[in-house]
Amino acid sequence: MDLYRENLLDHYKNPRYFGKPETGASLVSEEINPSCGDSIGVAVKINRQQEISEIHFWGEGCIVSIAATSMLIEKVKAQKKLSKVLSLTQKDVFKLLGGKEAVPPARFTCALMGFEALKKVLSKVAAEKVKR
Repeated sequence: MDLYRENLLDHYKNPRYFGKPETGASLVSEEINPSCGDSIGVAVKINRQQEISEIHFWGEGCIVSIAATSMLIEKVKAQKKLSKVLSLTQKDVFKLLGGKEAVPPARFTCALMGFEALKKVLSKVAAEKVKR
């Protein structure tokens, strides 16, 4: 078994930052894949220094959707700065999974569910900043 596949299984069996946040005031977004029924939610808290102070995800899904979201959330937590997180792309998600060629095309939507939920949360952050 190659390193990427082992990492994928590890993140599926032991997802990082999994579970709904216990405290309120988080921005939340959920994604549902109508073709397979996978669902992923993401909650984020941003502090005054424009850093991600808390991030969680939850949901039910296949190995690809859960593992990809876990890897993405782990990367976001390590980067912290909102400006760095905003620069993440779909390509970055596929890199975490070993490259786009490592993911079957039928699973691309699954691989990007957490990313899409995160993008929606971050667009809420941007909207909140505009209101201020």
